[in-house]
Amino acid sequence: MSLSLRARLRSSAAPVLASCLFAAVAPVALHTFSVDETEEPPARYLLTVDGTTTTVFAERNFEIAVGGATYRGSIEPLPTRELTVDGYCFEYPVGMSFEHESEDGVTIWTLEGSETTAMVFRFDERFTLDEMAEIQEDGLGELGETDTSPASMKLGDHEVGGVRIRMEAGPFGLTSEVFPFEDAEDSHLWLILQDARESPDEPTDEFTAVQDVISESFRAVL
Repeated sequence: MSLSLRARLRSSAAPVLASCLFAAVAPVALHTFSVDETEEPPARYLLTVDGTTTTVFAERNFEIAVGGATYRGSIEPLPTRELTVDGYCFEYPVGMSFEHESEDGVTIWTLEGSETTAMVFRFDERFTLDEMAEIQEDGLGELGETDTSPASMKLGDHEVGGVRIRMEAGPFGLTSEVFPFEDAEDSHLWLILQDARESPDEPTDEFTAVQDVISESFRAVL
């Protein structure tokens, strides 16, 4: 290949290389809304309406064209999820993890936060409050010293009597509160709230928030 041909090839390739490099580094506008770089990015959802699908962002307006018409809307995430068990329903903070397990005679739903755990037990047989308190105290007693006292909690429109079991093992403390779903002498559905509080009389902020959400949202559903 002659020197003049090499020079022409290099000169003709230069604009192409330059445009490729520019395309690689040039900013691309993906969205028309402004972005606050100091805030956590919003949750994304896949919205489908009558077969038309689009990606939308929480707390931001969106448009979707369906059947020749354009619809505008927004999606706002709620701070709670909803658990339904045997005709009863309550909400709990969305940040709590969820676990379901079933063994012979009992099914357990566990909702776990950083310091507070809420558990729903559904037994095949019915237990009285004294029997449930004894079961809990025996279990916690294997970990440390325990002390039992009365407790109460509002579940929907009803004030429910329960039991509070305090366990301490050295610097570690755990408070467990046990309540029946049903306002009766015995029940097969039980709510247990556990809190890793340092002082028996000072619940953590998370425990108070979880208890308030459950208390206010608890209801019977048909």
